[in-house]
Amino acid sequence: MQKYLETMKPFIDINAKDEDGTTPLIYAACFGKYEIAQALLQAGAKVDSQDSPLVKLLIEHGASSQTRSAKGRTVFDFVKSENSNKIADILANNPRDSISSTASSVLGLTAVESITSAEEEEEEEEDLEVKDAEFDWDNCMPDQMFVFAADDLPYILDTVISNLTLPVRNVQEIFLPANVVFLSARFAHYYSSLELAEQLLEGALDRISKIIKSNTDNVHILSYWMTNITRLLFYLKKDTGLVVTTANYQLKISELISETYNYMVHDTEKRLHEVLELAMLEYDPIKTEEVNFTDDYWQRLFKRRSTTVEMQRNSSIIISPQSITSLLSCTLYVLQSYEIHSAIIIQALAQFFHFISCELFNQMLTQKKYLCRSKAIQVRMNLSVLEEWIRNNNLPSNLLSYLKPSIQLVQLLQCITQLDTLQAMSTFDALNPLQIRRCIMNYRYETNEQKISDEIQLAVGHRKTLEKIRPTSMIEQHQHQEEEEEQETKDSKFMLPFFVPTATQLSALYEKISPVIPQDWMERLDKTSSML
Repeated sequence: MQKYLETMKPFIDINAKDEDGTTPLIYAACFGKYEIAQALLQAGAKVDSQDSPLVKLLIEHGASSQTRSAKGRTVFDFVKSENSNKIADILANNPRDSISSTASSVLGLTAVESITSAEEEEEEEEDLEVKDAEFDWDNCMPDQMFVFAADDLPYILDTVISNLTLPVRNVQEIFLPANVVFLSARFAHYYSSLELAEQLLEGALDRISKIIKSNTDNVHILSYWMTNITRLLFYLKKDTGLVVTTANYQLKISELISETYNYMVHDTEKRLHEVLELAMLEYDPIKTEEVNFTDDYWQRLFKRRSTTVEMQRNSSIIISPQSITSLLSCTLYVLQSYEIHSAIIIQALAQFFHFISCELFNQMLTQKKYLCRSKAIQVRMNLSVLEEWIRNNNLPSNLLSYLKPSIQLVQLLQCITQLDTLQAMSTFDALNPLQIRRCIMNYRYETNEQKISDEIQLAVGHRKTLEKIRPTSMIEQHQHQEEEEEQETKDSKFMLPFFVPTATQLSALYEKISPVIPQDWMERLDKTSSML
């Protein structure tokens, strides 16, 4: 082109316009062709020549668009969607020639500013403009999509999904995959074809799914992709054009969110299980003296176990309830750091406390050494550490309800020999008759401890008698759960119902968020420039 301008300049109208009134300089600026724009300017192209309504380009050569408002905005930030049809036509007529630099302006940059702004001070000002930019979810503006060539799609998806490594360098990179996929989907849907949009979403979800299934024990990777697919789901639901055409993919994303959630929960539960018994059942917070029991055999067994516990106390690593809360705190920190939706975090915590409570309940109920007053006091104090952790972290109080069965079990064991009537046991509504019977039949008496009342012991063999002491509401609640009622133990592997955040919940958290692609990633996503 430089050769033509040098040798044939007299025969070339460098400011000629096409049928849309667009000059070569405007085309070069819109599509980020720096060298061509530079050559045209050096050849005398007019920077203020009338163009399509979106932009007047090239501020470094004195164009009037340099003027900024008090908030630092240029005229480009005030362009109305109804006035930008010609630029849309440009992109629609030539959608796959290159990666468009127009996506840079979702960072507060116009096409030319992304070329000419090299100084750090200008870049900082441009970053501030992001906060003021409003994303148009009802119309696809040229600077609110990512233009790409169909042949470059595998490279783009590999770059932002398959080849992406953690940790991220900054907050903007947390949502990079979701932002790139969504902005690309906008271009494919509005300016290319449904086929390209489907190839994009299919390829993205396939890659993400493979990564998730290959890292089921890595809470960082699972959290990163959980937040991205949740954010992508919000984007697709929010965009008025994509919400209908991508309905099938929204369903797939929801299923992938549920699958990822299960992996996250199972990984954390596995780590909890490794320390749960020592931390909650064996740890003695008050270092009580040795307790004597009327059952010598169990006393000797308990004494041997105590020796093991004493060895743990003398070691450099002490496993205690704080070990559990530390693990929970670390997990909570990771989930919050990757900005996972709060509705998902609360459901995960509920699942963790359900698991903890069920495991503790089962181990106490099935091992006679734990069915005694002294051990119940010890475990109750340890459970209070978990309750305090919930309150200190300002978490929903209903999480405490998942500990209720275990708390009631230890409360019953603490006072069972003090209860003189069957009616006094009616407050333990989280325990079924078989569980109460197990406590009474296998209870370990301390030396000189009084016996359980005759009335209660006689009722042990009669389930219907025990059922009578339960509140009417509890009886009605369990009429449709006869099989579960027959079980003495809790199902710690049972997954509580999980729901993907609704559109309303997603909007409440993400309403003011605009999808952006950092400038340095714009360059990485340009396959041509990355090969230089």
